[in-house]
Amino acid sequence: MQPLSALIQTVNVNGGLQFAVEVDHHREPQWTAAGQAQGLALRPLSQFYLGERKKSGWLLGYASLSNIQINSAVDTLKKCL
Repeated sequence: MQPLSALIQTVNVNGGLQFAVEVDHHREPQWTAAGQAQGLALRPLSQFYLGERKKSGWLLGYASLSNIQINSAVDTLKKCL
């Protein structure tokens, strides 16, 4: 299994309550569906664009999650990819 860093590229992680990650645009719909089926709240970046879809990935929030919940979500995400 590839490490997540080989599949996901973070975007402007300078702090805050959420961050964006980019993924291969051919794989994003399948990975989103798989993650959502496992209970992950994956919000596709494409829903935040008004015009033509420009980037594929997710907006990930972490403000209300404990470290244990974040680690569990990452483990679940790895299984979906």
